[in-house]
Amino acid sequence: MPATKPKVRLTKALAATSILALAALALAACLPKPDDPVEYLHQPDSIVIQMRVIDDVDDEVAQLFSAVPRFTLYGDGTLVYASPNNPLILLQSQLPEDAVLDLLEEIVDEDFLNFRYEQVGDDWREGRPTTYLYAQTLEAANAVRVVALETELGKEHGSEWDEFRSLQKIAALLQGVDPVALGGSEPAPFVPEAVIEFKRLDFEGAFTETRIEGEAIRELAGEPMLGLATFETPISSGERGYLPALPYEDNFPEFDSQ
Repeated sequence: MPATKPKVRLTKALAATSILALAALALAACLPKPDDPVEYLHQPDSIVIQMRVIDDVDDEVAQLFSAVPRFTLYGDGTLVYASPNNPLILLQSQLPEDAVLDLLEEIVDEDFLNFRYEQVGDDWREGRPTTYLYAQTLEAANAVRVVALETELGKEHGSEWDEFRSLQKIAALLQGVDPVALGGSEPAPFVPEAVIEFKRLDFEGAFTETRIEGEAIRELAGEPMLGLATFETPISSGERGYLPALPYEDNFPEFDSQ
């Protein structure tokens, strides 16, 4: 009967909707939820979180020195970071598992793992420092490049700047980490197993790079292992500078600087 056709069509629609709803529920059960626990690789050579801040300078050697990470957290809880009192000094601490999880969860809660690599506004902030941020969980990893993260945003900066605002929160979180307050060990000067020596050959930018290991490090004048650089830039011809080699640098994320 014609009067029954709408009921038949409605029944089919409900059936189709029910099937789609069940499929959606099944799919949703497979996807990570916002309140799912964050997991990471508990290995000493795994890079869990890293932050670098590179000055926009023409001198290639100076860029190498500024490229030393200011914050590197490894899977076993080892933390190598720049001193809050002097960014040219590296410190080391050991964080407990729950502290590593807390830091990762705050980053994940900002939706960092879904951020785009290249952030907005780079074209009008030439000459400002560039911040590189990286985080890795068992499910995903992401890297971000952002220029002039210290910029104060006004009301004219709309929703397109939401990721930038979250990155400011993440950077502030890492810069303000107090290992002892997080249950970690008392910070101590970072003593590397190897040091990279740079020597300027001429004013055209040529330089040599030599890796120094073991007992030879102790023969160096001063304490180059305590700082990111032992001389001011630009480096004069014939002068030397030293950089500490961080653990497992081969596993560091590769950031595209362009």
